[in-house]
Amino acid sequence: MTEDTELSVRLYEKGYLIKFVPAAVTYEQEPETLGVWVRQRTRWVRGHNYVLGKFLTRVPRFRSRLTAFELLSVLCLHYMFLVGIVASDALFVLSLFSLAQPSLTGPFAAVWALAFLLFVLELVLIASLEDESLTSVVALAVLMYFTYCQGWLYVVVRGFTEDVILRRERVWHKTPRFETTGT
Repeated sequence: MTEDTELSVRLYEKGYLIKFVPAAVTYEQEPETLGVWVRQRTRWVRGHNYVLGKFLTRVPRFRSRLTAFELLSVLCLHYMFLVGIVASDALFVLSLFSLAQPSLTGPFAAVWALAFLLFVLELVLIASLEDESLTSVVALAVLMYFTYCQGWLYVVVRGFTEDVILRRERVWHKTPRFETTGT
């Protein structure tokens, strides 16, 4: 994934555009264990950290300001997601248990509910393009918010810690693959 990101940034830097092909289909094997998933996703975060660090000062000089802005937002996506999930979690807990009385009054529980609904609706939209069952997608989206999204918190913090705080050497571990049948 990082190689694709760096290659894309280099192409944009040279002034080329990359066409989005929504009908393209690719398949990937998901990790079989939580440990392998964490290692793979941490590698992705650290790879994006690398590309962000490499191109951060060069992106503002790109020919297209819009492309530069899009690239910066994509390269910072893990951290925008982290801030969004942490804010959502904090808002949920504070609203649920009335642990804090913010000076700004407002329907914070409703705001959290609407943000959660937006998350679910995004997945429903994607599933509608894939001809998936609406019921299973909504159930999966609810489950994903409380599991998969929270797992990303750990992964992003781990990647940031390894790169920025501990300054660990990048070692690219290959994700173990498993044999499939009937494909």
